[in-house]
Amino acid sequence: MTSASGNITGLTPNTQYQFYAYATTASGTTNGTTLTFTATSATVTTLAATNITHTMATLNKSVTAGSETITAQGFKYKQSSASAWITSASGSLTGLTAGTQYQFYAYATTTIGTINGDTLTFTTSGATGIAESSSVQLSIYPNPVVNGELRIESGELIEN
Repeated sequence: MTSASGNITGLTPNTQYQFYAYATTASGTTNGTTLTFTATSATVTTLAATNITHTMATLNKSVTAGSETITAQGFKYKQSSASAWITSASGSLTGLTAGTQYQFYAYATTTIGTINGDTLTFTTSGATGIAESSSVQLSIYPNPVVNGELRIESGELIEN
């Protein structure tokens, strides 16, 4: 007995196909049983953004391969008021604008086309109001240090 297998490309997703094996000898050709299968397309689900701060966010997705090979996948995002979409392969966004709504969706490209997930939104938190190079003078009661004053610079506590 001999077995055979092969890969077929260029199939149309969600289409049913029939196939059978055959053998030809000096006595003639014999066909095997006709079987069927349905080609499937990739599925892309855009999941909610997480780890949202005033300048960063993490985009999330679920991608399931279908009958065709996935050749690329990632995200498209933009400020809701913008017209141009930006591509991100990883979904780890930095340099975002504080207090701004963004739209995004996941995508996967196969050998027959691109499948997009649903478009979702997230809003970055508002600015902290304190510049990174700012100094802040605090008076604390009851006095935990001499004269009750603390100075904070660059996130480090400096006692006077």
